[in-house]
Amino acid sequence: RDLLRQCLASLLRQPQGVPFEVIVVDNASADGAADMVAREFPQVRLVRNPANVGFSRANNRAAALARGRYLFFLNNDTVVPRHTLREFVAFADANPDVGMVGPRLRGADGEFQISYRRRPTVGALLHRVSLLRWTGLFRRAYYAYRRDAFDPDGVHQVEVLMGAAVFLPRAVFESSGRWDEQYRFGGEDIDLSTQVGRQAPLVYIGNVEVVHHGRVSS
Repeated sequence: RDLLRQCLASLLRQPQGVPFEVIVVDNASADGAADMVAREFPQVRLVRNPANVGFSRANNRAAALARGRYLFFLNNDTVVPRHTLREFVAFADANPDVGMVGPRLRGADGEFQISYRRRPTVGALLHRVSLLRWTGLFRRAYYAYRRDAFDPDGVHQVEVLMGAAVFLPRAVFESSGRWDEQYRFGGEDIDLSTQVGRQAPLVYIGNVEVVHHGRVSS
């Protein structure tokens, strides 16, 4: 609830430079978050799911209600600096061939977070199997997937953008098949990046930054 309050305040109580709407989909939270939104942010469109339907399905429901030509999917444990939305829109307008854009993510501790990565290889996935992890056989493949390609500065075409904050045209979102609802929580950003990447480039822009607490919802 408190992190969601910070997120919404960062969007709505400082200038963002473009007209926008905010939709919050509450997945049956139990800490009063939905009531807080209704009470403190009446301009937000609030959807209360009776059960936790998962990250992908909730995102798709929000997208179906949204009216903008661009969609910005944002985790609730984020803080968005002023004029961030203007920066996204300006970049997207100037680069209509780009399919999806992601910002640099910085943790609450001030350290950069991995904001994009490669698509996982079989070796990287095998490292996550507990019996194989201890052998170290696939450790190198895993770290190449997770970290080796990340450069926090500049603008880069990438393979996978982190789902904490992704910005894309509505038309691209619809034509790529939207968020795959077979994923309940985790992996769906790899899937969306792959689907979008089949039709248009994914771009990381390091000059636009979003604070991301991380590991809150999980």
